[in-house]
Amino acid sequence: MNAHSSRRARLQTVVHACTAFVLLLKGFSKLDHPEGYGVVIAVSLTGGMLVLLGTLLHRKLEGRFRHFDAVVEGTESLACAAVGTASLHHGSATIHYAWFVAATGFAIATIVRIVTARRAAAATSEKHEPTPTAA
Repeated sequence: MNAHSSRRARLQTVVHACTAFVLLLKGFSKLDHPEGYGVVIAVSLTGGMLVLLGTLLHRKLEGRFRHFDAVVEGTESLACAAVGTASLHHGSATIHYAWFVAATGFAIATIVRIVTARRAAAATSEKHEPTPTAA
């Protein structure tokens, strides 16, 4: 692993850990007065735990699941969008914009991961296809 990809992997780990932390913090903060925040609490805590587990078990699970990174980023996108929607519904002034920007960024990252993986798989399969021989 070269220095660039190592730095990139560490940055991804930090981003995922920060996202998990913020989602968990959002869920735990609403436990003081849960009236009307059941969905926010459930989505925040579930999404935060899934992202945290995905971050901690990344090396073990990445090789077993084809689009593992895309699944983690998709989970982050859905959780951020749900929390942003709930924040907007409950009358927040501006914080929902941050949640929506995060959700959009994770959605774009998910799409890029899937497209990149498909292109890499197509390139690999083209290299290994037998060339037709004249009969």
